[in-house]
Amino acid sequence: MVHDVFPDHGSLGGIYSGLKAAKGEYAFTVACDMPFLHRGVVRLLLARAEEADVVIPKLGEQFETLHALYGKACLSHMEELLLAKRLKIIGFFDKVRVKIIPEDEVARFRDPEICFMNVNSPEDLVRGREILAQIADGRS
Repeated sequence: MVHDVFPDHGSLGGIYSGLKAAKGEYAFTVACDMPFLHRGVVRLLLARAEEADVVIPKLGEQFETLHALYGKACLSHMEELLLAKRLKIIGFFDKVRVKIIPEDEVARFRDPEICFMNVNSPEDLVRGREILAQIADGRS
């Protein structure tokens, strides 16, 4: 666990702090409210690390910025945004090499709607428990 280098700078600040502290050249990030992390999807992203500075799944038009791999080459670009208080994670993507992982590649391991599901409400928690039961029964 590391403290935010830029406190109160949202998810971008957290990604930056974790990546800066990482011992290796890359850091995989996942949001704490995404309970259905799948090791196959993580391995898929890690396998593409040498191809880009950011390896990121995309579901439709939505980048999964909190389920992605970031390389140290991103740090200076992230810091520039953080100093300017521009906190949109994809705000530096035009300055680095980005490898998009399409949803059909993620789907080989798990339904992307499940893989990238966020639990942010009581209704999401109920749905999450239903999905967990399906996974435990081998149905998902």
